[in-house]
Amino acid sequence: MVKHKSYSSAGQRTFLGTDEFSTTIVGVSGLEEAVEVTNELMRQGIQLVELCGGFTESEKNHIKQIVKGRIPVGVVKLDDDDLKLLE
Repeated sequence: MVKHKSYSSAGQRTFLGTDEFSTTIVGVSGLEEAVEVTNELMRQGIQLVELCGGFTESEKNHIKQIVKGRIPVGVVKLDDDDLKLLE
């Protein structure tokens, strides 16, 4: 999942797939929408959630509580220099 205030999971969603592996990329506006998307995708059988670096540690922990240890939750991390570039 990627997060930006202008994203909406209804409009920012794409699918990459082969016979062996598939990836769903979803844009969300914030934590509430990320929770909704996580629950939706878990019902569809996803096996992993990966959050972009725009998610805070607190938001990641909230998503981890939602999945209750059933699937891994990863986060792409940016170092301090790269975070400054985003500003």
